[in-house]
Amino acid sequence: MNSEAREHLKGAPGWLSDPGDEYFRYDSRIYRSSKIMDMTSARDYASMWWVLPKWRKGRNFEKGYTDPVMEVHISRDPNGEESLNDSEQEPYGMKTMEASTDQPIAQLLQVADN
Repeated sequence: MNSEAREHLKGAPGWLSDPGDEYFRYDSRIYRSSKIMDMTSARDYASMWWVLPKWRKGRNFEKGYTDPVMEVHISRDPNGEESLNDSEQEPYGMKTMEASTDQPIAQLLQVADN
């Protein structure tokens, strides 16, 4: 939820980020290919969170930088606070997995120059 000044009125859920972290959230209800399926099936939602953590002592990135995290999942909760298991996500072509990336070369070069 955003204010007129484009500031978050509340933070991302605690299971996803720490208080004060910046984030973007995109979500949408999933509509099935027929009205009958929409009426007889549980409602599902797709949620995507892009979190830009703030530096805190003990973080695995340099002060002044961030280490973005993206999480995408299918949920029965419109707030995206729970995700479906792999067999429930399978009809959407999704499964639970974790991946990470290294720091970009430009960021490493900038740190090396200092």
